[in-house]
Amino acid sequence: MTQRRAELLLVFVTLLWGGTFAIVKAATNDVSPSMFVTMRFLLASVIAVMVWPEAVARLDRRLAFEGIVLGVLFGAGYQLQTFGLTLTTASASAFITGTTMMFVPVIGWLWFRSRIRRRHMISIVTVALGLYGFTRPDILGVNIGDVATLVSAIVWAVYIVLIDRWAGPRATDPTAQQSLVLLQFVVSTAMASLGILIFDGGVPVVNITTNLVIAVLYCSILATVVSTSLQTRYQGYTQPVRAGLIFAAEPVAAAVVALVAFGEIWDVRQSVSALVIIVGIVIPDAIALSTNRERSSES
Repeated sequence: MTQRRAELLLVFVTLLWGGTFAIVKAATNDVSPSMFVTMRFLLASVIAVMVWPEAVARLDRRLAFEGIVLGVLFGAGYQLQTFGLTLTTASASAFITGTTMMFVPVIGWLWFRSRIRRRHMISIVTVALGLYGFTRPDILGVNIGDVATLVSAIVWAVYIVLIDRWAGPRATDPTAQQSLVLLQFVVSTAMASLGILIFDGGVPVVNITTNLVIAVLYCSILATVVSTSLQTRYQGYTQPVRAGLIFAAEPVAAAVVALVAFGEIWDVRQSVSALVIIVGIVIPDAIALSTNRERSSES
């Protein structure tokens, strides 16, 4: 597996995540937030056990520890993001969540003393500017929703760094990686169930409709089982900072899906900002390619 192919698969993961916005939006009137997350990860857990029965037998003490830690981060990220969205604007939430990629190199440096490359810093600044222009967060001051969403962004950054550290070295042991994925789903289900008591007032709302069924199936199968499996399996072939930059394109992917699903049209600002994000993502490749060419010419 080459780095280029792995990154293309991560782009596919980002597209799957982007699709959740339009699909879940159509189902939000039929289910309370934590209940939806519980249904999503419960079904994902059942599917994972059915598809990967060997992953259960493969579990050992170390895998259990790593899977539980990743699951706590995975579940906490979704819960904090959902809670924050109820107290702040959607545009502010999208921008703050997008700052995840800016925390990845910082956490990698603080925790593992990983070197932050100059080209990644340029990408971080460029993508951040693009995200700001694309989402145009409302200036409403800092509130609890903003703080919760910011904490979720930091949680996601820690998750990305640990996926690289724990799943990457197991590239030749897919069953172990499947065990990590399965545990993430199970722990996230438990945390979401707890969230029903904390965020939903202990009274979950569920109205079975076509929109809800489609949303649960899409989010459970494609946006959870498939996407998390691909991320866990292939993120180790690239750098965590690079992965974070690819995932930062999720708001753009969401807008594309919304354009197809609801006919939403981008204005000039969004179009330009989307281009800036794309440029920011390809900057590391462009700089690396230019550097390699210079070295080749010198030799």
